Amino acid sequence: MRLFTCFLQLLAGLALPAVPPQQWALSAGNGSSEVEVVPFQEVWGRSYCRALERLVDVVTEYPGEVQHMFSPSCVSLLRCTGCCGDENLHCVPVETVNVTMQLLKIHSEDPPSYVELTFSQHVRCECRNSQNALCEERQVQGKELNRESQQRTNSQDHRPDATRPLREKMKPERCSNTVPRRAIPLGPGPGPLDTV
Repeated sequence: MRLFTCFLQLLAGLALPAVPPQQWALSAGNGSSEVEVVPFQEVWGRSYCRALERLVDVVTEYPGEVQHMFSPSCVSLLRCTGCCGDENLHCVPVETVNVTMQLLKIHSEDPPSYVELTFSQHVRCECRNSQNALCEERQVQGKELNRESQQRTNSQDHRPDATRPLREKMKPERCSNTVPRRAIPLGPGPGPLDTV
């Protein structure tokens, strides 16, 4: 399958005109302005697996807090995203850091109050086998949540049961330890026809 994909990409490359990228311009309809075409190599480099800023819903990260409203309702975090070039691979975090943010917590019966919530931010991403990608992502997040849980044991906002669903999903019988098939470095990687 991969050989067939590479062959199609090679054919597409040969079919492109031998015109420098600076001269590739498309008319915007009326001919008064031109739009530059982004070269294939740049498109390929931007689509690789890496950590990018993403808005994440607070309640998704803290499902035990659904009875409360938060302002803002979502926060900006770096999260792994991108293409891996193989349908059996998935972009997952291999290194994370915790970031604590101050939010306004609103409950219908109590006055609003400021709270500090900790979120997992992805630092380094890799393409991993998709069968184990979800388990590996949860294991990385679980380690960060456990570390944060130990640091905040004296906090009144600490809820140890909030991490239980994550631990349930990381049971050994559900997640096996396998070696990743390939790792993609951050930033522009090899081209589509290069081997990793």
